[in-house]
Amino acid sequence: MKYVLLSEDNNPSVYLVPDIVADNLSKYCIEFCDKWLQESPHARWYL
Repeated sequence: MKYVLLSEDNNPSVYLVPDIVADNLSKYCIEFCDKWLQESPHARWYL
């Protein structure tokens, strides 16, 4: 597990995530934005 710093509207938070996520953070962020937000019925809370 590794710590990552994520920010929304300049309010950063620290999260503990699996190593694979921390090591490939840009890939996971792009997948979240380009796929999950577009396709998931749960995404409406984030739009």
